[in-house]
Amino acid sequence: MTRSPKNTTGSPPPQIARVLNALHRNRTPGFHFPGYFLRVSCDQLDPDETLMSMDVGTHCLTREGTLDAVSLGVFTDMALAIAVRAAIPQPCRLATVTIQLQLTGHAVGGRLAARARYRGGHATTAHQAISEVDIVSGDALIARGQASFMVLPLPEGRTVLPVRGWQPDDAGPTLSPEALSDGERQVYRDALRACAERTAAFASAFWGVRTRPGRSGATSRLPVTPQVANRMGHVQGGILLGQAMDTALAALPSGWAMSSISACYLSPGQGSAILGRARPLHTGRSTAASSVRLRRRDGIPVLEAQTTLVAAQR
Repeated sequence: MTRSPKNTTGSPPPQIARVLNALHRNRTPGFHFPGYFLRVSCDQLDPDETLMSMDVGTHCLTREGTLDAVSLGVFTDMALAIAVRAAIPQPCRLATVTIQLQLTGHAVGGRLAARARYRGGHATTAHQAISEVDIVSGDALIARGQASFMVLPLPEGRTVLPVRGWQPDDAGPTLSPEALSDGERQVYRDALRACAERTAAFASAFWGVRTRPGRSGATSRLPVTPQVANRMGHVQGGILLGQAMDTALAALPSGWAMSSISACYLSPGQGSAILGRARPLHTGRSTAASSVRLRRRDGIPVLEAQTTLVAAQR
């Protein structure tokens, strides 16, 4: 039995209140649960430039106070995808094909903002769209990325989902634990366990990525749970990106930071768990490189990535 964390005020801890609010919002078509949990705000939806933002707090920080890789991945993937949706009028489904992300290492303040732009399609096909994004915190550039997506028809019986995110001035209602469905109750229980976790920050415990260093790199495991799923029931693309970054970091001793990742998405994240493996390609005094592969438990590859890392100043 999972015990709720102690709270002398009578109200749930802020992370639990955030989860219950996200579960309530997730019942209405719009963003997926990860987007609602992070309270991503779509501040401007325009074919020329899409503006998005989200608050940064204990729900998305590591124990060291840096932005959690999975949370950054979700925000990045959402901004890149919504920039495409803003420019393509017809109802469609987007499947992530590639994401390249260059990080600057600057500290993240109280709010993260994204400026994303649609950059057209591939010259030989009308079915691939390209977008780019700058992610900033205050005046500091945090990351610069680009992505490509396949533009697919909506599955039969589905309607286009409106881009409707959380607005900063309206957290909205929440659900009571007694009103949760079975899937929602699993998310709630995982949030309670994450709050009680003593060896990891709430974000990493809640998303569920577990890494293990080894002699020849590192491995990782991500349970496929409702809180990591998109509207299709697959692991959200940004979460896979974050798992790849976490796995690459685990393959090196402490003191290294992610510099860049170039990821190719091969198949949907499905099944009971996504398994990762990082293999160092080069480890120098100031830079390192690793390859990362994510796969399903049945062996089907999900994502391949090349990463570069930089050593902290000595």
